[in-house]
Formats: sequence, C-alpha cells, structure tokens
Amino acid sequence: MGLSVILLAACAEPEEVRLIAVEGCGLDQEFSGLRIRVLGDFAPGVGQELVLAPGESGSLTELRADAVGVAAEGLFGTTVTAVGRSYGVDASLAGGRLGSTPALAVYFAAPDRACAVAGAPAGRFALAGAESQRGEVLLVGGRSQSGAALDALIHVDLLTGEARALETRLEQSLVGASVVAIGPRRFALIGGARAGAVFSTWIPVTLTGAGDGLDAIVEEPQPLVAMGVPVAMHEHAFARSPVDGAVLLAGGCTTVTADDRCVVGSAENQVHWLRSSTEEPGFELEQAPGLARRRFAAAGVIDGSGVAYVAGGFDESGAAVAEVERLLPGKSWEVVHTLAGGERVSGAAVLDGELLVLATIEGTVHWWSPVGAGILEAGSRAPTLDVAPEGRALAMLSGERVLADGWIFAPGSAAVDPAGELRALDTGDRSGALLLPVVDGTVVIAGGVDAASLPVEPTLLRLRPALDGPDEWIPELTGNAADAFVTNAPGEPRWSWAGCTSMGSIRASRRCRWCRPMSGAFAARRCASSSRSRSTTARGRGWCSVTVASWSPSRWAGRPSCVGARPMARRPRWAVPWRRRRGTRR
Repeated sequence: MGLSVILLAACAEPEEVRLIAVEGCGLDQEFSGLRIRVLGDFAPGVGQELVLAPGESGSLTELRADAVGVAAEGLFGTTVTAVGRSYGVDASLAGGRLGSTPALAVYFAAPDRACAVAGAPAGRFALAGAESQRGEVLLVGGRSQSGAALDALIHVDLLTGEARALETRLEQSLVGASVVAIGPRRFALIGGARAGAVFSTWIPVTLTGAGDGLDAIVEEPQPLVAMGVPVAMHEHAFARSPVDGAVLLAGGCTTVTADDRCVVGSAENQVHWLRSSTEEPGFELEQAPGLARRRFAAAGVIDGSGVAYVAGGFDESGAAVAEVERLLPGKSWEVVHTLAGGERVSGAAVLDGELLVLATIEGTVHWWSPVGAGILEAGSRAPTLDVAPEGRALAMLSGERVLADGWIFAPGSAAVDPAGELRALDTGDRSGALLLPVVDGTVVIAGGVDAASLPVEPTLLRLRPALDGPDEWIPELTGNAADAFVTNAPGEPRWSWAGCTSMGSIRASRRCRWCRPMSGAFAARRCASSSRSRSTTARGRGWCSVTVASWSPSRWAGRPSCVGARPMARRPRWAVPWRRRRGTRR
C-alpha cells in the first residue's frame, strides 16, 4: 500500500511523503476500498479523508499542522476488516529504516488482532521495557524457562515491525527493574536485582547504528540518589503519568534471595517521582510521601488528571496487601478501599471518571470508584481468567477498553449484552506478560507464562486494537442514540439526555448523553422523574431532549433513597460512575 501525501504545514516547500503499510496479520481478505483519514482533535466535517478503490493511488494536498497521525482502514463494502495508524506525523523517523525518502509507517492488521513479531528470541518472561521517541522499544533482562535471570537486550523497531537480540549484553543479569526513555535513543535501567543483590544504582543504555549495524552501548552503573540519599528498589510499582510524563516508582524491596526474588521482610513504602530533565543524566529523582502500607510486587496506575493509585503486592510478612491507596496531587497517600478474601492484586487500570479496575492472580476482576466497589462478573463484564502464577498486568486501550491476558473487555460498557464487548485474542495460554502501549495505539506484549509457569511462544506479540478514541472516531449525532453511562457524584442531581439531534457538533460541558444512577454491590435503586422534560440548546449548535432525575444516598452501605421521583420498574444489573469521552464508541 502506498500513498503520496504533501506536507505544507511545517515546510517552506511541499514535501512528498509516502504512507507505508507494515503488515501485521489477519490480512487474507481482499479489500474493496482503502480509506485514509488524518487524525486529530478536529470538529466534525473539517477533517481530511481519502477513499481509494483497488489499484488506485491518491494524495492529500495538505496535512494539518495540528494533525497527530494518519489512519488507514481496509474496507470490504462498508465493513472495516483491517486498520492501522501511523507512528505520529514525523516522516524523518523513517530515514534509513524504510528507505531513503520521507515516509510514515502504518502498522496494518485486522482489528483486535495480536500478531507475532519476527526476530524475537524465545523462552523468556518477566521482561522490562520502554519506548523511545524514535519508535524503538528496548526490552531488558527477564527470566529464562528455568527461572534464571537473563542479561539480554532486545530491540523492537515499531516502524519496520522487526525485533532482534542485540550483540551487546548487560554485564550482569537483571530482573525487577524499570526501564525509562531519557533521550531519543537513550534509556535508564532503574533499580532491579543483579547477582543476588539490590544496588543503589541505575544503568545507562544507548542505542547505536541501524540495520545490520544496530547495537547498544551499556555504560557503568551510576549512583541513584534522591535529595542526596541513595535509593535501592526491586519489584517496585511503576506507572507513567499521562499528564506530564512523570514516572511513579513506589514500594519494592531492598533484599533478595539468591535467585533475585524479594525477601519478604524487606518490603518498603518508599515513593519517588522520576522526571525528565534537560541536564545530565536526563532525569531527576524526587522523593515523595511514602505509602500507607509497605509492599512489593504491587501494581501502579495514574489517571488522566494525575491521580495515582497503588494496589496489591505483598507486605513485610509475605501476606497479600488488601488496601488500595490513592494519591491526589499535592496530598499524601490514603487508603480508599480494602479487598476482602485475601486475593492478590497484580494488575490495575483506570478509566475516565475514576473507575479503577483491579485484576487478581486468582482471576477475579474487581472495580472501585469513589461511590462504590464490586466484582465484574466473569463472562459478562469481564473475561474468565485462569490463575496467573507470575501475576497479570492490565493495559488501557482507547475507547475505555482494557487488555488482560488474552482478552479485551469494556468494564463500563453500556451495551445491552455486556458479553458482546469481550474479545478473545490468539495469544495462547498467557499471563504475566509485559503490556506496553505505544504511540500508534498498538500494544507490545512481551513474554508471559502458561499455567505451568513455562514461557509461552511466541515471546513477542503486537496488538492492533480497533481504531477508537476521540481523535480516531467521530460519533453520528444526526439521529437519536441510546447510549448510557453515569456522570453523577453522590448526592448530586443527574442530567439524563434522552437522545439528541444536532446540526453539527455539540460542544458544551453538558453534551448529549444518557445517565443512569449507580447500582451494584449495594443494590442501588434506579430513579427517574415522573414526566418532567424540557429542551435545551448547547451553544446554539443543536437541540437535546432532557430529563432531570435526582436521588440522594442515605448510607453507602445501604440503599439510596429516591427524591421527588419514582423507582423505575427495571433495574440495571450493574453500573458504576464513569464518563464516556466524546467520540468513543458504544
């Protein structure tokens, strides 16, 4: 597939850029058309789109300055059978990797398909990794099939779709570390255990060359200090903030066994923020308020407003930590929820509206929000998961979907049949893999083990989710829509927008939406007004029919009471407070 695109936005002279498809899997079907769309946070009707018939070529005469990518969709009639998205809009990244002319690489595969990455070495798990600004992923260390720590460095080129083990290796085997990109091709290996010890150091690694000359320079370990105090950490919680890119490093342990596993009595509650810096070494480490509970092997996640969470792990006695902690900006850590039953949380994801999803080693998926908590029913709201001997991670996908093991699910779906949102991936019986979302919306899945704790092949996969999100899909607002989701806070009235019609985009703080009061663990009653309704306008751009409903909770442990309303005959089985972003699919 090729396409000539003329970039005028950032160039004094027009520059021809090719669009190159990097083929994944699931592309056996013939296409009746190819749709090319420029992506960005545009108002409906002002985007750029090009539809090509088989064998036809075309061009876009201008690429908007505020574009963030280019999407390609393979069509069979009106059905989208293959999707791809470019790795940003910087055509210079392809130099020496996809030919000599400027190009944008589009990883192209069937929607929601995980494809093997060629060249990846076999037989390993417990890898750490990070993505650089140039579309390169560095995977570090891990464990072999026998459980022994490894010293290998694996390079994944996201533009060419190829992987290889680099000739240069670490001086010592490494597990339990975090990898952070601190430059275009420079990485920092933070913490971890080497040869039965945890050191207060970090290791700089710089990629060099390209093609057959690709390799890395591994420098001597450097002191890791925060405010002049040496910092050692192993099997700590790691999370990157989508707000400013700061990295959260929380908990961990400082003493390990001979096979580099945490000694339970050395669990820590230390917390640090790693922030990028223009000065050497490329980052700075800041000490932050400590966790309320000491823990190692915990899960960390940060939402779109900068609120951080740490859940799960094991304490200094080796017992599973049941407390879920939250850190609001400028505050100290607080326990917001405690899980019952002794289950071991090892993965976390957070959706819009502060809906926290927690996955346990035992296979249960829990949810928590400021107004409630519960368990997502397996086979309906969540997939049926087996026991994960090495833990399981979660990853957020666009469209408020979550990736767990070999499944994609939508915890806050408004679908009539929530099980219809479940997607099974062909990843084998795999858990405990590194899940690394990258710039083009794909997810690198590295390592993982089966129920017998043996590494699963192929070691390296790349998931191409269906295109979704506010910059990839614009909802149809010319007719009524039966969407449903919760926007209410406890004790506040809710606005139920009973479908909407629009002459164009409705851009207002109260956009067209449906709303339903919460129900779930405490069997809340759904309330609605008798018949009051009115019409309103959103900045003069369209009209919505509005129904007002309100209720106030008596106690969260009990049943909310209706205020000036009658209970509806039908109660939803499950609903939690969350907000569907404008432009996400139902």
